[in-house]
Amino acid sequence: IEEGEGFKVKKENHIVLINKQGKLVFDNLNISDFSWIESNRYKVFHAKKMGIYSTNNQKILPIQYDSVAYYGQGILFYNAGKLGYFRLLKRLQKDQKTIDKLYFPAEYDDINYYGEDYLTLHQNDKIALYNILTKKIITSDFPKNAQPLATLFHKLKEGKKYGLLDLVGNSLTPNIYNYLSYSPNQRIVFREGKE
Repeated sequence: IEEGEGFKVKKENHIVLINKQGKLVFDNLNISDFSWIESNRYKVFHAKKMGIYSTNNQKILPIQYDSVAYYGQGILFYNAGKLGYFRLLKRLQKDQKTIDKLYFPAEYDDINYYGEDYLTLHQNDKIALYNILTKKIITSDFPKNAQPLATLFHKLKEGKKYGLLDLVGNSLTPNIYNYLSYSPNQRIVFREGKE
C-alpha cells in the first residue's frame, strides 16, 4: 500500500515502510501500523499507543501516548487525560538555521495558543503564560478570561466590560470599557459609554 513517502509492507509480525529508495524504515520498532502525517514524519502505533518517528528512524515522540495530533505548528499528545506539547523551533542565528525543541510533558489539563508567540498552560486551576520565542514562562498566575491584544498587552473581560493588562497580567486600567482594541498605528483604543 502506498503511504506518503513509500510503501507499507507486513514483515513477519510487524509493519515496515519501504521508502522510494528501497530502504526498510521502522524495521526495528516492532510497530503494528503507521500513517503518514507530513514531510518525512509518521505517526506509529504499537499496543494501543502511538508516537512520531521520521523516515530515518529518528524518534520525535516515543510510542507511549494515547493520542497524538498536530496543533498549529506543534504536536499535542495525550496520556491518561493529560496534555503535552512538542514543537521544533527553527531559528536563524548568525546566518545559520538551528533547530531547537520545545517540549512540555503530558501533565497539563489544557494547552492553547495565545496569539502568535505564546501558549497558555493550564494545570490545577492555574494558567501559565509561556513565550515560545524566549522559551520562558511570563507568569504562572495568568487570568482565565484574558485575551491577547498586542505584543505587550492583554484585555481582560469581566461581564460586558474590558480592562487593560500588562504582559504578566497586572491591571493597567479598571474594567470599565465597552470597547478595547489595538489599532494599526500602534495605539490602544478605549471606548466608554452605553452599548
